[in-house]
Amino acid sequence: MSGWEGKINAWIYFTPIPAWIVLCANADPCEGVATPAANLPGAAMTLETVVLAAAEMGLGTCWMAGFNAEAVTRTLGLGARQKPVICSPLGYPTDKGKMERVSRTVANSDRRKPLAEIHELRGELP
Repeated sequence: MSGWEGKINAWIYFTPIPAWIVLCANADPCEGVATPAANLPGAAMTLETVVLAAAEMGLGTCWMAGFNAEAVTRTLGLGARQKPVICSPLGYPTDKGKMERVSRTVANSDRRKPLAEIHELRGELP
């Protein structure tokens, strides 16, 4: 989506994102102000359902750790009674590129022990 660069997260400068999922909270009619924190549990469950459905279709998503809520609000033209709660990119995964190599190096994930060395599965999975 053109114009989103820098409004969500700096990560998107390195990875082209074809689409975004943005879950928004509506204001409580009594309070007149949207409270994203109060709506996070419901939004989280909704996004997890979307993530599972996307995976079934071969699409990739990921939670954004932080985003510029004011810029997203302006970009989407949301009113004062609506606030973005969660943003997630959506698209077909690409080959592992430069950003993945950098992430794996920073996290030392290539040096992690295999799961079999740290966990014992008893019984059979269904």
